Amino acid sequence: MALFNGKKLPKSSFTAATMVDYNHDDHIHKLNKQLKKSFKSNLNSKDIRHNRINTFQVSMVKFDKELTNEVIETLQNQTSRALGTYAKIINDIYRKQVQYNGDSKIYNDGFENINLKELKEVFSLVRHTKMDLVEDKIEEIVAQASVLIWHFQTQPDRIVLSDRVIEIVSEGETNSMIDELLLLNLSKYFLPFSKELLLENIILFEQLKNILSDLPENSLFSKDLEILLRNFIGSISGMQESLKLLQRQIHRVDELAIATTEELKTMNSMELNNWLDIDFNALGVELNSQIQQLGELIKEVKPKLRLLISDDSTGTIENYELILRNFIDIKSTTQAIRQWVHRFEDLPSFTSIPEGVAFEKVENEIISPKHDTLFETSKLFKMYKRGESTIYALRGVGITINEGEFVVIRGPSGSGKTTLLNLLAGLDVAGRGAVFFNGKNLMNLSDFKKTKLRRKNFSFIFQNYALIPHLTSFENVKLPIDMAGLSKNLINDIMSLLNEVGIGEYAEHKPAYLSGGQMQRLGIARALASKPRVIFADEPTGDLDSKTGKVIMELLKKYHQETGITIVLVTHDEQVAEYATQEIFIKDGQVVDTL
Repeated sequence: MALFNGKKLPKSSFTAATMVDYNHDDHIHKLNKQLKKSFKSNLNSKDIRHNRINTFQVSMVKFDKELTNEVIETLQNQTSRALGTYAKIINDIYRKQVQYNGDSKIYNDGFENINLKELKEVFSLVRHTKMDLVEDKIEEIVAQASVLIWHFQTQPDRIVLSDRVIEIVSEGETNSMIDELLLLNLSKYFLPFSKELLLENIILFEQLKNILSDLPENSLFSKDLEILLRNFIGSISGMQESLKLLQRQIHRVDELAIATTEELKTMNSMELNNWLDIDFNALGVELNSQIQQLGELIKEVKPKLRLLISDDSTGTIENYELILRNFIDIKSTTQAIRQWVHRFEDLPSFTSIPEGVAFEKVENEIISPKHDTLFETSKLFKMYKRGESTIYALRGVGITINEGEFVVIRGPSGSGKTTLLNLLAGLDVAGRGAVFFNGKNLMNLSDFKKTKLRRKNFSFIFQNYALIPHLTSFENVKLPIDMAGLSKNLINDIMSLLNEVGIGEYAEHKPAYLSGGQMQRLGIARALASKPRVIFADEPTGDLDSKTGKVIMELLKKYHQETGITIVLVTHDEQVAEYATQEIFIKDGQVVDTL
């Protein structure tokens, strides 16, 4: 074993990262077996780990021996070949799944009906050519957007990218830059090709706009082409949804590319700066402008196309070939964009945290509370599977809540507010990270222990009141006390509590006889009856008018001031946030501001 200054050589490492498709785990397993074989044969090391960063896989092997240039080049080449083979296998799978002929019969029948049979061959050729181009580009990205990093203890580190090798002297471990390099390498492929696809579509829709403008007034399609025309209108309508997702993809990739570019520039490496040769800010602006332009063109041509639909047996258009060839081209390019967008569905879920791009799964990660607080979350992630893609409800959320605070978690619909509330309350389990309550990580507690903790410490107020319809107001407040097995003395306080919230006279009434405001007052009484340490409120004024909502908030404020109880309230209402001692604003699964 090699020595360094008379001692055992410190650990060096080789890292290989690439895009993978987690819908085909069997092929990832084969890839990992191939990588493991190469790592062991060249480095004689078993210290091999695989981690996932969003849609990327990062494989690292640590070793403590000096390497010759021949060994380094051999392992690099073997790894690149393995990644390239994997990319080809995955793309072959998707190529077979691409539906080239789903609506070909509609078009081919239309071509025959107007005696333009030669367009059938054109249609097939154009669609196949365009889709093959997209699949080729995706395969190139999967194969070439990979990153290899050598971190040496006795020589400069080496970053191996698709088009160059960069040597860099780093004070820290260069492999910690893997997430930034992966995203930037992906961005250098994804964004320019997205621009190409958008530009091609803009040109074709401009042509269609001009063709429609040149048609004589009151022009009509032949009845034989009605189904074809309706299918085409439906296709470009579907394109609008694809553009929305593409816009989100571009925004997220561009946003992270700009941030990570600035971070990597601090490395003071001329070679690295030369590689970072794209102005992502300007490119993002241009792409967003293209999407808006294309969206406006689609909106403009759709109503004009609908005017061409006729119930007559014959149309009035003389030269169908010109407009149908344009339809063929647009049909092919819009399908190409949909395929492109579909294969990168998870890109909007990428996120950035101070430590880099968020890991979804980290092996043997240990997280400890950093503060003496009532609640603390650390690197909190929550993911949901939706079809083949992953929805990221929370992305690395870290917050602290002190005893006695009135905390309002605010944000737009779908931002992750309720998900965060449920995790704080132990009603849901995070995909990664920690939720500490009084120093205890709720993630490590059994369901039984969490239920016991909730009954003793937490109460809840819901937007839809969650009252038992066949129980009276008094019985609704009494039920949680009975279920939790709390002191019977608490029952003696129920009547005075109902009086305090202003519905004592309705103690024997069932919820059906109460107004919305009265039901929410009852909900507050029920939450307070067990004298909890924390009240969680999910949109408690969401179903109330503004005047009643203000009354409810004043009531909560009163009890907060009198008892010092901790309140954690979720809302989208900016006015509700005025009652907070701490406001946490969450957007797109991330905390963007705390006040």
